[in-house]
Amino acid sequence: MSEFLNSPIINQEVSDIMKLQEKIIYETFYFFRLNTEEKIQHVRDLETLLEKQKIFHARLKLSDDPDAKFLLTKLTESAKVSGFLPSGDMNDAFAQFEKKIERMKSMLDIKD
Repeated sequence: MSEFLNSPIINQEVSDIMKLQEKIIYETFYFFRLNTEEKIQHVRDLETLLEKQKIFHARLKLSDDPDAKFLLTKLTESAKVSGFLPSGDMNDAFAQFEKKIERMKSMLDIKD
């Protein structure tokens, strides 16, 4: 296994992202059943996930490790296939997610 993937910091980041993604995916299916406070927490979790994903993406881009480069390629391909990356730039996908979160915050009247 590569140095990048052996890093305790990277392993913790990946674990945190995966746990948060699982929680968000579950809640997304039952969003209409959530009370207002749970919906607000869901939006906060989305913000946290996006920030973690941006940091992880930056780490991948800055690394010369072959496994990091491979993960970056797979992440980009996945975003393209999902329709989130028509421009080919992950920063555009992140900006799209930020806009969606802002719309949700507006709908729920969440102030920063």
